Amino acid sequence: KKLHGEFVTLSKQPLISRVNRNALGDMVAYIKKTILADWQDINFVIGTNPEEMIEIKFDGKTIDTTQGLHAYMNTLLNSNQEIQEYDLRKIIHYWGYKEGQYIYYVLAPSWVRLKINDIMNFYRKAENKTRSSFDSLSEMEE
Repeated sequence: KKLHGEFVTLSKQPLISRVNRNALGDMVAYIKKTILADWQDINFVIGTNPEEMIEIKFDGKTIDTTQGLHAYMNTLLNSNQEIQEYDLRKIIHYWGYKEGQYIYYVLAPSWVRLKINDIMNFYRKAENKTRSSFDSLSEMEE
């Protein structure tokens, strides 16, 4: 028996070919531009951490409601066409994570692999690195 047609996987494929490590800066710039266009009066810092994840740190003092911010971030991730084309995933542990007056959101590009067996160690390591990388991002902004 002869099979016809091209092999197609069931996995979600990135819609644009530029989704690679070289596009990480473009991803950060686009997300920053989008958030600034929608929320001009809030303070936030955006950047990448050593694991190549995108971190967004919002100052809770400049936000009216955290529920509104959470709904906005979910909508941004799930309905913005370009962000969907970048094939970003949210890191649940740091999605709306609150520490002091700050609220954190972390996105992972498609090439970042999370090992299921090591997920708790990842969270422990990432928690320490996220704090330090956000502190360094804050210093860069000042």
